[in-house]
This record gives sequence, C-alpha cells and structure tokens, in this order.
Amino acid sequence: MSETDRTPDYDAAYVANALRKRFLLVRLRNRLSARIRKLISRVVWTTRKAGYANLADRDKVIFISPKDIGYVYRDSRIRKSSVRGAVVDGDWDRAALPWQYVLANSTKFEGIRQHFLEGVPWEETVLFRRRYARVWQGGGKVRGKRSAPELARAYAKYDRIFESIKNGGIISPADDTTIDPIHVHINRNGEILSTSNGNHRLFMAILLGIETIPVRVWWRHAGWQKTREEFAGLTPEQRRQRFPHLISHPDLLDV
Repeated sequence: MSETDRTPDYDAAYVANALRKRFLLVRLRNRLSARIRKLISRVVWTTRKAGYANLADRDKVIFISPKDIGYVYRDSRIRKSSVRGAVVDGDWDRAALPWQYVLANSTKFEGIRQHFLEGVPWEETVLFRRRYARVWQGGGKVRGKRSAPELARAYAKYDRIFESIKNGGIISPADDTTIDPIHVHINRNGEILSTSNGNHRLFMAILLGIETIPVRVWWRHAGWQKTREEFAGLTPEQRRQRFPHLISHPDLLDV
C-alpha cells in the first residue's frame, strides 16, 4: 500500500480522535458551567437574603389552587438573569396579562384540552398544527424535534404524566427532586402569577379539576416582601386586624 493510500486512514483517525476530545471538553465545560451557575445562584440568593429578616427559603414549596392564579407573566430571560426566590422591585408585575384571557387564547391550553378531553392525536391538535407548525416551517426545532411525528413520540410522556396527576395529583418537588417545579411569581399585592415553567402540568391539573397544586416562587415583588416583613412582626390579633384578607395566604404560612 502506498503512502497516498494510507493518508485517508490517518486523517480519519486523527479527525475521530479530535472530535472525541472536543466532545469530552464540551461535556466537561457544560458540567462545570452548571455547577458554577448553581453556586453563583446560591451566593446571590444568600447575599440578597441579608437585606431581609423574613425572606422565604428559595426551595420552599407552597400549595395553591389553580383558581388562585390571577395573572400571567412570562419572560424567557427571567431564569437566565435571576435566581429563584429573588425579590424584584419595579413595575414588571404591571405588565402581567389576566389569567383567564391567556387561557382563552392559548393554543397550548387548547391543544392539551383537545388531546386529553376529546382524544385528538397530538399531531392534529392546534398546538401542533398552528403554534409548532410555524416553527418547523421556518426551519426551527421544537424541543429539539424537527417534525410533528417526532415530537408526538416525545409528547407520549405527557400521557403518562396526565394519568399520574389524575390518579395522585401533582407530585411536590419537595418529595421528588428530579421534578422540574411549577414556578409562579407573586406581585406587589400578593396575587399569584403564572410563568412558563411547568404549564403543561398546570393545564392538566385545571382540566382534571385538581384543587391544590405544589409550586415554587421564582420572583416576589419588593412590595409583597415588605408585606411579609410587616406581617411577621405582628401578633395573631394584629394580623387579623391589619391583614384580614391575607391570613390564609399560602406565602405567609411560614412567617
């Protein structure tokens, strides 16, 4: 065999080895990045906690009724630019949309309703045919999938989740740390705001008539945290007089 004949074999082996090293480096970088982000998140939360006497534990689970949700505030940048349990001032909560309006106009909620209550296959729901179809037509991916049949196979997990919720309700992230929690915000008045995290399970709970669901709070408005601080310093009688409408608020049960 001539030197020329051996070169492609050498090049292929070299490329394969280089790709393997690149893959291992990327995987190591991603693992380190995830650990660093988690560490920074806890440091930032601990630092912010120093400014309040009664900041809730960032991993605290509260139990709410879906009927308690009044508004929706969703921003894909939130989880990248903040940490769970943060107290955030400003007018962000005024930009929230009414919950019932969002439900009435949500293709995701309608698609989930069609699938579970009417038996419509995932590929035929408005969620796939309208919302996701536009992404695919533009050459994009939905949850890493490039077609309706491929995504429908992945969506089979929601069939199992639906049955689990139907039989036993939504599992609390305090009981199973592998669960990605349903997150909510709390505005300046103590009203519950839905987010984009966990809304498949939230919509299923609504369709099933589940009365109580476990959630974690991502943001609390600074105005609401001020109420928590004041509430914590009052006697039971003073609380009933000062905040009669908040006595049973799920986010005040720990103060």
